[in-house]
Amino acid sequence: MNVRGGYAPKTKIGQFLERYSRLMLIKEIGISGIKKLADTRVAILGCGATGSVIAELLARLGVGFIRLVDRDFIEISNLPRTHLYTENDVKLNLPKAIACANHIKEINSDIEVDPRVTSIISNNIEDLIKDVDIVFDGTDNFSTRYLINEASIKLNKPWVLIGVERWYGNVKFIVPEKTACLRCLLPIPPRDVGNACDILGIVNTTVSLAASIAVSEVLKYILKNEIGDSLYVIDSYRNEVSKIRVSRRNDCVTCGQHRFELLKVRVGRARAVCGSRQVEVFPPKPVTISTKDLSRIRSDEIHVVNATEYVARLNVADGSAELVLFNDGRAIVLETLDEEAALRMYDKLFNLLAKQGIVQFKT
Repeated sequence: MNVRGGYAPKTKIGQFLERYSRLMLIKEIGISGIKKLADTRVAILGCGATGSVIAELLARLGVGFIRLVDRDFIEISNLPRTHLYTENDVKLNLPKAIACANHIKEINSDIEVDPRVTSIISNNIEDLIKDVDIVFDGTDNFSTRYLINEASIKLNKPWVLIGVERWYGNVKFIVPEKTACLRCLLPIPPRDVGNACDILGIVNTTVSLAASIAVSEVLKYILKNEIGDSLYVIDSYRNEVSKIRVSRRNDCVTCGQHRFELLKVRVGRARAVCGSRQVEVFPPKPVTISTKDLSRIRSDEIHVVNATEYVARLNVADGSAELVLFNDGRAIVLETLDEEAALRMYDKLFNLLAKQGIVQFKT
């Protein structure tokens, strides 16, 4: 069969061979490498700039299972730093995990994609990564990265540390018991000041460079090639990439002593979001909320600004607060740092929705 004759092969195997024909020509990959990629399961924690680019690269490589985890939704400020999201995603008010899943399924319909619209916290991180082979860091703060580090070391999951800001970035592939971990690199966690993209800005070329290096390292690992213990330091302004050797510390709290301090700290029902004037509130029990049906609620206390099947934006009628409600029951209360007040307002809203049959409790 002529696969270059201007038409697509009609058989499933013919389509498969044509899709990956150029990858198969690379001696380090070949048909066996394509099979290894198809058998690989990954989790991408955070689907913003770096996370979405990583997801696209992995989908095009044919990685068989991709879990996408993000609590947030697409905003127009996301568009300059990623080439996956579109203005239509913003108009539809889509969660990042859902929008990312939609796009990469259009790229490769043969892979399995598992979007999770949720926060990454000590309460759930082990469940999010326990059934995957490799974890990618697409987050924007050190507190979450240290949590990923602990969970990955505890569950023996290789993971990729990625950080970007302005023209600069860094990448470190961490293999438990073999390479230095995040805590070896930075024994004392830096003080979090919030999302670096919001505070310092980011150039999309830096994102692409960091994501490409991260995926390239993982590709070599999947193909059973030797992985070094280097931190990649990226300067996209000068188009320079440096490698710094990092040694594993025997006295490391996490990978040396296996003390998983952050995993033991359970998150309460309300917490201020670092670096912003927002409070995240969790439901009292596992639930699903039919957010698309919120427009039919009858209440003088709540005004529904817009609602989709994934997320709704609500105003309290007296103008005292605005919040974003997700279909897993989680909410972001905007323009406040008062956790107790946010929780009281949430519980009042939650009880109202439960009475109107919009909340469904999971068994």
